[in-house]
Amino acid sequence: MDKGYIHTDSALWDEGKSAESWTKGAAGILPGANWVPDWPAPDLLKNVPADLYMKTLVKLADGKTPETPYEKQMAEFRKPENWAAAKVVMS
Repeated sequence: MDKGYIHTDSALWDEGKSAESWTKGAAGILPGANWVPDWPAPDLLKNVPADLYMKTLVKLADGKTPETPYEKQMAEFRKPENWAAAKVVMS
């Protein structure tokens, strides 16, 4: 918190308030469940067009090989259903 990585009020926020911060591009991390590609990720795409999260999921859904450490982590820890959902949202 001292370095500003975590907002001082974050412990008081519900899921909606946390998502609001993330979809505005004000937060780099959003802990979330498997429905994040359905909500709130589409709002992130509207507000922050160069979103790496969704682009990586679409790449995986297209069957491309993960190359970067981030892509490899997403391939290992995100379910294929998330990849497909991201592709639908992005189309």
